[in-house]
Amino acid sequence: MRLSTLNSSHIDLLNETWPYGGSEHSRGYLATLVRSFPNACLLDSNGRLVSWSTFDPFGAMAHGYTLPEYRGRGCLNIVNRALAMHVHASGFPAYGNVALDNVRMQNLNEHWGYQRLGTCQHEGIQSIHGPVLVKLNWKGTGFKAGSWGKDFALGAKLQDHYWVFPANKDHRTMETFRLYASYKKMMLYFPIMEFSLRGKKDGCENCGQGGGAIFYNSSFFYNCYDSRALCKMDPDAMRLLRRELDAAAPASFNDIFSYKGVRYQDMDMAGDEKGLWMIYGSSKAKGNMVIRQVDPSNLKAGRRWNTTQPKPQVTNSFMICGVLYATRRVNATHEEVFYYYDTNAAQEGNMQIFMEKALPTVQSLNYNPNDGNLYMFNDAHLVYYNVTFKNHVSVISRRVQVAATTEGQGSDRAVGQNVVNNEVQADASKQDRISDLAHEDGSNTGNKAEYAVVHGYTM
Repeated sequence: MRLSTLNSSHIDLLNETWPYGGSEHSRGYLATLVRSFPNACLLDSNGRLVSWSTFDPFGAMAHGYTLPEYRGRGCLNIVNRALAMHVHASGFPAYGNVALDNVRMQNLNEHWGYQRLGTCQHEGIQSIHGPVLVKLNWKGTGFKAGSWGKDFALGAKLQDHYWVFPANKDHRTMETFRLYASYKKMMLYFPIMEFSLRGKKDGCENCGQGGGAIFYNSSFFYNCYDSRALCKMDPDAMRLLRRELDAAAPASFNDIFSYKGVRYQDMDMAGDEKGLWMIYGSSKAKGNMVIRQVDPSNLKAGRRWNTTQPKPQVTNSFMICGVLYATRRVNATHEEVFYYYDTNAAQEGNMQIFMEKALPTVQSLNYNPNDGNLYMFNDAHLVYYNVTFKNHVSVISRRVQVAATTEGQGSDRAVGQNVVNNEVQADASKQDRISDLAHEDGSNTGNKAEYAVVHGYTM
């Protein structure tokens, strides 16, 4: 076998074997990938395509496939390692997608040494890089409060969608949101949906209150207007669920225990690797922050953790791996992550990580476990950051050093082919022992699990 790259003669086979292919539209999409993005493949002695993988427009390795008669020989592993080395040498990270229901392929990726993104195999935040100032929210500078981002549920179906939910000028009423099918569509102000929660009789009882709203598993979750209730809005089904919170540790509302400098965010929703969360203050807790898990299917509030950190002293907060991180203002250009509460161990403490900001007030802050970014609504502007972690396992050096180069790179071509031939033979017996772990067929359409050979930075 020899390593090569895909060309136009391979597109029909890619379209036939892709679970979501078979149409002219899918063929055109695959042709664009082959023509415009890095890819790699293995060819047999007759030049027949055996195994392949390519990058998609979001910078992820995708569409990995091996013909059934060649499975169990480590072919896809070699193709992916060649791709990883190629993009890493150019200064880009390497990560990929596997369908969530393809558990065997997920297991095989982990056997190969890939790290599953959205896991908690680290020791907390090491640094926060940014900010990246994206743009002004679609309503304008007068709408300073609100929230934005992507779907914050791990493995979400709509990971490539964006949403923007600015509050009205009163900093209180969350009335109208927009959904975008992609980053490009958001940048062009071209939504697939713009929807108002205001009722037909001009009532706003189903509107949100404060900038603590979040989009999680294809639905919006927020504090219902002028109440102690939680609301869930499914924009696809146009269905709204509302639930009053229990009286065991009643959450404040109507700007009693909001964040410092931010109005009406008594209840702040968050999503992370562990699920859906609500952070709030209450009189019973003497204004200290309270953390509760929330069942996204029925809005029932679950276990409760009481902290010793007063909520009105905090400018905002977010959750990562079941750990609450709280921020405070340093000055007009910097925030400090100064406090944490680990619900896994019921421990709290202080820390010090500084983050720059484009504008003075942090209106909302949420971490997305799918892409490792923090999303901030910063005085009417959309901003994001990248988060790195302490002792986050990286296997790039071990994997890249044995990967082959792609065909067409001068004198390295023959060396690369020799490496591939040797690895196919050496891996054959080993792969036979683990071939029952997976069918070598990964897809990046629908629900996804992501794997990376470096930290999960999207491009």
